[in-house]
Amino acid sequence: QVRIPNDLSIKNGGALAKFLHRPAILKIFRSNLKFPIEPLERINSENDPNAIAVSLKYILNYLEDENPYLLTYRFGPKTGEEMKLGLKELLALSNWGIQRNISLKFTPIRRFYSLENGKEIVQTKQGYFAHWM
Repeated sequence: QVRIPNDLSIKNGGALAKFLHRPAILKIFRSNLKFPIEPLERINSENDPNAIAVSLKYILNYLEDENPYLLTYRFGPKTGEEMKLGLKELLALSNWGIQRNISLKFTPIRRFYSLENGKEIVQTKQGYFAHWM
């Protein structure tokens, strides 16, 4: 087990987890845009930092160059920007793992209050959006 440097800690973890727990958003990148982002859809079982980094680069390039408002339009300016920053932080951490030739383990933890259940929900398992119907 290797200690992660403090400057590589994920500061926008809540927004990043929210992004990773949105299968409909991930589906846009996988199905509509044909990006190889499957490692992000199974990030809690994907340990290869290179596979994760490749996926992140596709998404970040798209958000920078082609559709910078995708996340802010869907989630609001603050959350959208935090999601993008979280993706960049995850890329930096993945690159650090690549440089050290180590595998990484990620568990995106999403917390939210469910009115239906009347309690806080902690979600660690990602969903998968195969198709609309």
